Amino acid sequence: MVRHSPAIRRLQLRNSFLKLAMALCACTAGHINFFEKSKNRSIFQMTQPKINLTHLKKHLNNCSQSELISDITELFKRIPSVKDYYQIKLNPQEEKEVAAKYKKIIEHEFFPTRGFGKAKLSVAKKAISDYRKICKTNTSLIDVMLFYVEQGVKFTNAYGDINESFYLSMEGVYEQAVGIIITSNLA
Repeated sequence: MVRHSPAIRRLQLRNSFLKLAMALCACTAGHINFFEKSKNRSIFQMTQPKINLTHLKKHLNNCSQSELISDITELFKRIPSVKDYYQIKLNPQEEKEVAAKYKKIIEHEFFPTRGFGKAKLSVAKKAISDYRKICKTNTSLIDVMLFYVEQGVKFTNAYGDINESFYLSMEGVYEQAVGIIITSNLA
């Protein structure tokens, strides 16, 4: 048996106590379903009931039409991407306006109205990812993806050389756009 110094032992006891306290709090809230033994120590595993598509369909089949309408209107009010999705679905001619919103997010990351661009690629790529989920046509998705690459090139021209991951990101999105063009026979 390895003997640890008193300071290390206190840290181990403190960590064990914190885990136990968190587990007890979760137990009182009804979130702990079971204890799992793993690697000769007990771990408190918190589990939430997972909802998959089958459970959702069963729930929706049991709902009345008015309940479904109220659920969808609540989603429409709370989640902007749901609003964008229905705007495109109900008015397909407005897809360009919705695309412009996501382009604005990308542009703001590279060239904000005030100050210098931070070029947080994760924010700009998330805008592409979010738009991909709601767009109807590949041409508008390609447009947003190429806009991202254009903004990256402008950012490099304005601020000089950037790190390699920046260029790899631009190249990756460009390759994805070209791949969509080829698979959609838009070339």
